[in-house]
Amino acid sequence: MAEAHRGATYDQQLAMARAAERLGFGGFFRTEHFLATEGDGKPGPTDSWVTLGAIARETSVIRLGTIMTCTTFRYPALLAVQVAQVDQMSGGRVDLGLGCGWFEAEHAAMGIPFPPLRERYDQFEEQVEILTGLWRTPAGETFDYAGRYNVIKANPALPKPVQPGGPPLIVGGFGAKRTPRVAARYGSEFNSPFSPPPLAARQIVRVRQACEELFAEDGKGARGDEDIIVVSHVSPIKAAVAWALGGGDEMVWRLYLATASITRIGWGEGGPVLHGYNETVSPPRPP
Repeated sequence: MAEAHRGATYDQQLAMARAAERLGFGGFFRTEHFLATEGDGKPGPTDSWVTLGAIARETSVIRLGTIMTCTTFRYPALLAVQVAQVDQMSGGRVDLGLGCGWFEAEHAAMGIPFPPLRERYDQFEEQVEILTGLWRTPAGETFDYAGRYNVIKANPALPKPVQPGGPPLIVGGFGAKRTPRVAARYGSEFNSPFSPPPLAARQIVRVRQACEELFAEDGKGARGDEDIIVVSHVSPIKAAVAWALGGGDEMVWRLYLATASITRIGWGEGGPVLHGYNETVSPPRPP
């Protein structure tokens, strides 16, 4: 993941994406910020979806996406168009990471309203419903939506993404109830940002429980049987390895360094499933 807001031009990000593709990485993701969280941020911010659209035309197989696009930055229907267009430009290689935002100073610098957390989360839920609704509307039909913050009338639901039903949605956040449920219903991945291992482990359990609750309600999985809930960033990977092998902090670090080829982590019937470049393993949990 490239933290471009700390100072990275388009050319530098393109070079990183090309290098990642050449070295066999599965994806190139970047943050979405318009203000540096540290340092002077020179030469200045770059827009994530403009950047990813350009990178899409200069790469061929690597997946592209955001960790995370902020709900407050774009109207939902506008974001649906932008992401669908980049999905077309990439030939169906886009993942959309979406969160409700946290950086108040950034909003002040850009003149973007920064409502209280509960309101931002309400907007986040509406945005997810609108994005998935627009992308899944059958061709030739229109999409309508009446929410508290968004009202959409007779939207033609175009353009369509290349990926059926829309790009995979990565849901991020710390919420104990609403976030796991949104991830279970709409997400292909769940992102627990920079969490200490105990919190990441709890969030993994909460998302899994939310999936089970939806299964009990609907009589079927929230998505297809092949989909998994993924927790990204280093700390959750450490947490999963700790859960699997029961080691302390020193052991966790040693195991993390030894398994640096891990690309994805999901849940199987018996616990975490670690997805590497060449193999997938399900480490047993000790008694």
